[in-house]
Amino acid sequence: MKSVEELLGFYFLHAEQLASCSLLCAAKLHALAVRDQRSSVKLVEDDEVLVRLRWSLMLKPMLFKPLLQHAIALKTMPGKATASQYWSSEELERLVGLVDITDRMTFLDEMHARRDELECAFKSGVEHIYSSTSKERSAVEAAVAEYLGSLSDEKRLLLVKELERDLDEAPPHLFPYVFMFFGLVLSATLLLPDQDLVVEAVSILFALLYRRTHDANSCLDAFSLLLRLQVASNVIWHDNALYLQAIESLSEQATLQVEPKLKWVARMALHQLLFECDVQVLQHNTPNLSKLLPRCTMRLVSMRLGN
Repeated sequence: MKSVEELLGFYFLHAEQLASCSLLCAAKLHALAVRDQRSSVKLVEDDEVLVRLRWSLMLKPMLFKPLLQHAIALKTMPGKATASQYWSSEELERLVGLVDITDRMTFLDEMHARRDELECAFKSGVEHIYSSTSKERSAVEAAVAEYLGSLSDEKRLLLVKELERDLDEAPPHLFPYVFMFFGLVLSATLLLPDQDLVVEAVSILFALLYRRTHDANSCLDAFSLLLRLQVASNVIWHDNALYLQAIESLSEQATLQVEPKLKWVARMALHQLLFECDVQVLQHNTPNLSKLLPRCTMRLVSMRLGN
């Protein structure tokens, strides 16, 4: 393994097989940190290390809890780290605890299936994708909605911001897990009367389309969630500033992005906001849209408006 980050990723992917070898794993981690001259202080200041440890501890505790104890004993990690601000909040840990391993695998399988469908649509040159038909909430989704409703406005916002931080830093193998919980939170948030929180969560979703361009699968997952939750038809888009900001960002990506798949995702997301939103949103924003959109896209908008 070339780095601490790479080793932690290997441990995560093979945690079940390595669970009985936590001391050996910790020794290997220590040796790699010493070789790279990464002190315990440096490790807990590295966001790429921390996101791996945070989620590995929550999702694969059978290996990572004893591994962390050994790492502290070996002074690879500082002893006070487990109680510091670097680790996950109680709210996030409780959220993760609501979804057992079986349900996690079900959600991940569904996410992969939707991603495969979008891959096929991209390869087929599809020009527009309609939002998914809403389905009845699962027991897990209902439990998450109830849990989120029990939190104060401040705690809900902190939870969303915590997920945002880890969505930005998560490596490709870990992103689907973090995004799964973000998706559950976003789904529940859309049902809450707190429109400020809805705006915050939806803004994070759209931001992933340009923050995660180094990992195309992440962008496909973000677009898939946009479709599944019918985000484009939400009332928040009557906020003109938010709508125009999203349109401008997506239009720029659809124009400037050179990677074909990412360019397609940006264009499809843009089409969602233009052709699946409430028509009143378009009517209110037509003058500004004409300044932001290419002429060919604006012609399609005019056709939708009956002009």
